Amino acid sequence: MAARTLPQSRPWWSHASILTVGSLLFSVPATSQATDEPSGHLCSDAAQAVATDHRGRILVAGTAYDNRVLEWPAGHAHYGDLAISRLYHSGRRDRKFGDRGTVIVDLDDFDDAHEIVVGRHTVDVIGTTSGQDGATPGPADIVVLRLDHRGRGKKSFGYKGLATFDLGGSESIADAARARKGGLYVAGSSAGPDGAVGFVAKIGPRGKLVRGFGDNGVFTFDTGSPDDRVLGIKPVRDGIIVGAQTSEEGVATAVAFKISHRGRMVHCYGEDAGMSTVSVGGSLGFAGTAFHNRAGAMAVSLMTYQDDGAAVASTVLFDEYGHVLEGPDGPAFSLDIPGGAYDAPTAGGFWWGETLFLAGATYPVDFATGDAFITRVDESGVVDESFGGGIVTEHLELEYAAFNDLALGRRSGVLAAGWEFSEGDETLPLADALLVRYRNDGSLDPRFGRGTGVVLHDFNHGREVCGPVERIAVGDDDDHDDHDDHDH
Repeated sequence: MAARTLPQSRPWWSHASILTVGSLLFSVPATSQATDEPSGHLCSDAAQAVATDHRGRILVAGTAYDNRVLEWPAGHAHYGDLAISRLYHSGRRDRKFGDRGTVIVDLDDFDDAHEIVVGRHTVDVIGTTSGQDGATPGPADIVVLRLDHRGRGKKSFGYKGLATFDLGGSESIADAARARKGGLYVAGSSAGPDGAVGFVAKIGPRGKLVRGFGDNGVFTFDTGSPDDRVLGIKPVRDGIIVGAQTSEEGVATAVAFKISHRGRMVHCYGEDAGMSTVSVGGSLGFAGTAFHNRAGAMAVSLMTYQDDGAAVASTVLFDEYGHVLEGPDGPAFSLDIPGGAYDAPTAGGFWWGETLFLAGATYPVDFATGDAFITRVDESGVVDESFGGGIVTEHLELEYAAFNDLALGRRSGVLAAGWEFSEGDETLPLADALLVRYRNDGSLDPRFGRGTGVVLHDFNHGREVCGPVERIAVGDDDDHDDHDDHDH
């Protein structure tokens, strides 16, 4: 295993960049790590999604938090706004996009970006928004922001590029993908008094639910368990392959099924009437992910608590027809990060064939620290020692970091996006969005971030006072429209 502290780097003007995403809050002193703006402000930033466009530019989305905290007996929440930035391949901010490279949208008290879908001439940012319900945050609704290539709202989509959707519960987003003719699939879970159900929603090119899909635009995954969640989707020629989680009698279970482009179950997929389920043992933790290769083969990775109280990342592979790929130790393999008590998988991606990357965070028993981790494994779960010596863990000065998304490139290596704590206290920790680029051998890419391979990104441009900011500009729907963004 390779464990290391990320390297010290040049001052903020050196414009480092990394691609690993997470979802919390932080901000670092200007002397501690490469950043693209001055630090030392009272704002926090968290990266939750990362992608690249057809020109190799980096899009990173997440939350720009302000310095207000809502506290109640069960916990606290940080007010924030949805944010997306575009960076050049080197990690330098692309100031032709939005306001100096960033678009920040303030819809309500708690706004977060969770996914990015890149089209030829548009970028969709998918997240959630919620207000304050008395002394606690209220239920979250889905929000979709569609921008043109300059970071302006597409006025043909929703209201000036923005559309919101209430599915009846408190929604969370796990994945999104392009649909035909400028549409969009959004997947996740909707929580209510009796637990959560999974969903796949289809949104049309004008920013409205497609009523001919599922039940008034929404397919629901509900087994009767309170733990039903859709984790990943992959549109293919004849439908959508879905990875999900549930629990059967309290035991964590990975699920694969397929639905048609009209939101109906495809019964010729999988091993039992259109669905394959695999019990991975243990009980479900707070993290999980599902990801696919181009052909539709899929991995579902779940955080599962074991009998000794520790949590490991348990992964199941399915082929493109929904059949479980058995390994030497059975249908699931477990990844136990050395030195951590709780291993939380949050991101992954297929490399060559059935070789895959897994990433996330690992924590000790008291959660006092946390390391981001990334590793490359084969279809049997055997760790590839040629990538960084095996399992690569990262942390910064305060020993708290996490990865939450990956972007893979055959030539550009692996871009990991996440966050890291830098300063502050337990009530108001400060954080920065963390971006890291690895070469194919697991070393940090010196072409990225001026020799460091790392950047701490600041959505807020180093503002000393955080809070509601300018809304998006609205562009003309002139030279490029959504019909170029078909799924083939």
